[in-house]
Amino acid sequence: MSSAGWIFVGLLFISPFYEAAQIKDEPSVRKSRQRRSLVDLKDMVKSVTGREGSDFINYGNWCGLGGSGKPVDPVDECCQNHDICYDLATSGVCREHGTKGVYQLEYKWRVTDDGMAVCNDEKDECKMAICFCDAIISKCLKSNIDAYDPKNYHDIDLFQLFKEADYLSS
Repeated sequence: MSSAGWIFVGLLFISPFYEAAQIKDEPSVRKSRQRRSLVDLKDMVKSVTGREGSDFINYGNWCGLGGSGKPVDPVDECCQNHDICYDLATSGVCREHGTKGVYQLEYKWRVTDDGMAVCNDEKDECKMAICFCDAIISKCLKSNIDAYDPKNYHDIDLFQLFKEADYLSS
Protein backbone atom coordinates (compact mmCIF):
# COMPACT_ATOMS: atom_id res chain seq x y z
CA MET A 1 0.00 0.00 0.00
CA SER A 2 1.42 3.40 -0.96
CA SER A 3 2.14 6.09 1.58
CA ALA A 4 -0.21 8.42 -0.31
CA GLY A 5 -2.95 5.89 0.31
CA TRP A 6 -2.18 5.79 4.02
CA ILE A 7 -2.22 9.58 4.14
CA PHE A 8 -5.65 9.49 2.46
CA VAL A 9 -7.01 7.06 5.04
CA GLY A 10 -5.51 9.02 7.92
CA LEU A 11 -7.02 12.28 6.75
CA LEU A 12 -10.46 10.80 6.32
CA PHE A 13 -10.39 9.44 9.87
CA ILE A 14 -8.88 12.59 11.38
CA SER A 15 -11.00 15.11 9.47
CA PRO A 16 -14.12 14.85 11.70
CA PHE A 17 -11.90 15.91 14.61
CA TYR A 18 -10.47 18.72 12.51
CA GLU A 19 -13.95 20.01 11.75
CA ALA A 20 -14.93 19.90 15.41
CA ALA A 21 -11.91 22.02 16.27
CA GLN A 22 -12.61 24.76 13.71
CA ILE A 23 -13.18 28.29 14.92
CA LYS A 24 -16.68 28.69 16.39
CA ASP A 25 -17.26 32.01 14.62
CA GLU A 26 -17.18 30.30 11.24
CA PRO A 27 -20.61 30.19 9.56
CA SER A 28 -22.25 26.80 9.81
CA VAL A 29 -22.99 26.73 6.08
CA ARG A 30 -20.14 27.81 3.86
CA LYS A 31 -20.54 28.17 0.12
CA SER A 32 -16.85 28.50 -0.80
CA ARG A 33 -13.99 26.46 0.62
CA GLN A 34 -10.23 26.26 0.31
CA ARG A 35 -8.30 23.40 1.91
CA ARG A 36 -5.91 20.68 0.97
CA SER A 37 -7.10 18.29 -1.71
CA LEU A 38 -7.89 15.24 0.45
CA VAL A 39 -9.89 17.27 2.93
CA ASP A 40 -11.69 18.92 0.02
CA LEU A 41 -12.54 15.50 -1.38
CA LYS A 42 -13.91 14.37 1.98
CA ASP A 43 -15.91 17.59 2.33
CA MET A 44 -17.26 17.33 -1.22
CA VAL A 45 -18.42 13.77 -0.68
CA LYS A 46 -20.13 14.76 2.57
CA SER A 47 -21.72 17.90 1.10
CA VAL A 48 -22.98 16.23 -2.05
CA THR A 49 -23.94 12.73 -0.83
CA GLY A 50 -24.66 13.33 2.84
CA ARG A 51 -22.36 10.40 3.71
CA GLU A 52 -19.03 10.57 5.48
CA GLY A 53 -15.91 10.09 3.37
CA SER A 54 -14.94 7.25 5.71
CA ASP A 55 -17.97 5.31 4.42
CA PHE A 56 -16.03 4.81 1.21
CA ILE A 57 -12.60 3.82 2.55
CA ASN A 58 -12.09 0.14 1.83
CA TYR A 59 -15.39 -0.11 -0.01
CA GLY A 60 -15.35 -2.60 -2.87
CA ASN A 61 -12.20 -3.03 -4.93
CA TRP A 62 -11.50 0.61 -5.79
CA CYS A 63 -12.65 2.99 -3.05
CA GLY A 64 -9.97 4.22 -0.68
CA LEU A 65 -6.49 2.85 -1.04
CA GLY A 66 -5.21 1.71 -4.39
CA GLY A 67 -7.57 -0.39 -6.40
CA SER A 68 -7.66 -3.39 -8.68
CA GLY A 69 -10.02 -5.90 -10.20
CA LYS A 70 -13.56 -5.46 -11.37
CA PRO A 71 -15.74 -2.88 -9.58
CA VAL A 72 -18.30 -4.64 -7.37
CA ASP A 73 -21.09 -2.14 -8.03
CA PRO A 74 -21.74 1.37 -9.41
CA VAL A 75 -20.34 3.01 -6.24
CA ASP A 76 -17.07 1.13 -6.66
CA GLU A 77 -17.06 2.07 -10.35
CA CYS A 78 -17.19 5.74 -9.32
CA CYS A 79 -14.02 5.15 -7.31
CA GLN A 80 -12.34 3.36 -10.21
CA ASN A 81 -13.13 6.30 -12.50
CA HIS A 82 -11.75 8.69 -9.87
CA ASP A 83 -8.49 6.74 -9.77
CA ILE A 84 -8.30 6.91 -13.57
CA CYS A 85 -9.00 10.65 -13.46
CA TYR A 86 -6.16 11.21 -10.97
CA ASP A 87 -3.84 8.99 -13.05
CA LEU A 88 -4.58 11.08 -16.13
CA ALA A 89 -3.99 14.31 -14.20
CA THR A 90 -0.68 13.12 -12.72
CA SER A 91 0.57 11.99 -16.12
CA GLY A 92 -0.59 15.26 -17.71
CA VAL A 93 -1.07 18.73 -16.24
CA CYS A 94 -0.01 17.59 -12.74
CA ARG A 95 3.16 15.78 -13.82
CA GLU A 96 5.41 18.19 -11.89
CA HIS A 97 3.56 17.42 -8.64
CA GLY A 98 3.82 13.65 -8.95
CA THR A 99 1.37 11.04 -7.75
CA LYS A 100 1.64 12.02 -4.08
CA GLY A 101 1.92 15.77 -4.60
CA VAL A 102 -1.59 16.16 -5.95
CA TYR A 103 -2.98 15.14 -2.56
CA GLN A 104 -1.47 18.29 -1.07
CA LEU A 105 -2.81 20.85 -3.52
CA GLU A 106 -5.21 23.52 -2.35
CA TYR A 107 -8.09 24.36 -4.62
CA LYS A 108 -11.35 26.27 -4.32
CA TRP A 109 -14.81 24.84 -4.77
CA ARG A 110 -18.36 25.55 -3.76
CA VAL A 111 -21.71 23.84 -3.47
CA THR A 112 -24.44 24.99 -5.84
CA ASP A 113 -28.06 25.50 -4.84
CA ASP A 114 -28.88 22.07 -6.28
CA GLY A 115 -26.28 20.42 -4.04
CA MET A 116 -23.53 19.78 -6.57
CA ALA A 117 -19.86 20.61 -6.10
CA VAL A 118 -18.32 22.91 -8.68
CA CYS A 119 -14.75 24.11 -8.98
CA ASN A 120 -14.03 27.81 -8.78
CA ASP A 121 -11.91 29.23 -11.56
CA GLU A 122 -8.28 28.43 -10.81
CA LYS A 123 -5.38 29.67 -12.90
CA ASP A 124 -3.49 26.48 -12.10
CA GLU A 125 -4.56 23.73 -14.52
CA CYS A 126 -3.45 20.98 -12.15
CA LYS A 127 -5.58 22.30 -9.29
CA MET A 128 -8.55 22.53 -11.63
CA ALA A 129 -7.98 18.97 -12.87
CA ILE A 130 -7.84 17.54 -9.33
CA CYS A 131 -10.88 19.57 -8.30
CA PHE A 132 -12.81 18.31 -11.34
CA CYS A 133 -11.87 14.70 -10.51
CA ASP A 134 -13.19 15.21 -6.98
CA ALA A 135 -16.37 16.96 -8.16
CA ILE A 136 -17.02 14.17 -10.67
CA ILE A 137 -16.73 11.41 -8.06
CA SER A 138 -18.97 13.34 -5.67
CA LYS A 139 -21.66 13.61 -8.34
CA CYS A 140 -21.20 9.97 -9.34
CA LEU A 141 -21.49 8.77 -5.73
CA LYS A 142 -24.64 10.86 -5.25
CA SER A 143 -26.16 9.41 -8.43
CA ASN A 144 -25.37 5.87 -7.29
CA ILE A 145 -25.82 6.15 -3.52
CA ASP A 146 -28.76 3.71 -3.60
CA ALA A 147 -26.34 1.04 -4.87
CA TYR A 148 -24.19 1.39 -1.73
CA ASP A 149 -24.20 -2.04 -0.11
CA PRO A 150 -22.69 -2.37 3.39
CA LYS A 151 -21.57 -5.93 2.56
CA ASN A 152 -19.04 -4.38 0.13
CA TYR A 153 -17.48 -2.31 2.91
CA HIS A 154 -14.41 -3.88 4.50
CA ASP A 155 -13.89 -2.93 8.14
CA ILE A 156 -10.54 -1.35 8.95
CA ASP A 157 -8.62 -2.26 12.07
CA LEU A 158 -7.03 1.10 12.93
CA PHE A 159 -4.22 -0.50 14.93
CA GLN A 160 -3.25 -2.66 11.95
CA LEU A 161 -3.68 0.28 9.60
CA PHE A 162 -1.25 2.46 11.53
CA LYS A 163 1.14 -0.44 12.02
CA GLU A 164 1.25 -1.17 8.28
CA ALA A 165 1.76 2.54 7.60
CA ASP A 166 4.80 2.47 9.93
CA TYR A 167 3.19 4.76 12.51
CA LEU A 168 3.54 2.01 15.13
CA SER A 169 6.46 -0.30 15.70
CA SER A 170 5.96 -4.06 15.87
